Amino acid sequence: MTTTIKVKGMTCSGCVNHVQKALTKHEGVINADVDLATGTATIEHQDVEVSSLKKAIEDAGYSVVSD
Repeated sequence: MTTTIKVKGMTCSGCVNHVQKALTKHEGVINADVDLATGTATIEHQDVEVSSLKKAIEDAGYSVVSD
């Protein structure tokens, strides 16, 4: 399954790396592609609740933008 989450608060490549690391260490995440220009994180995962992915982003110090 692939999920795209809008992330607020990223300002540099260090932020991108921080979000990506927080997501990829999460159990069940296969890959995470974080894009500073679009402010999105596209996560390939299996058996992971989207709310858990959002919490990982928030725990890393960033905000999740609700649609």
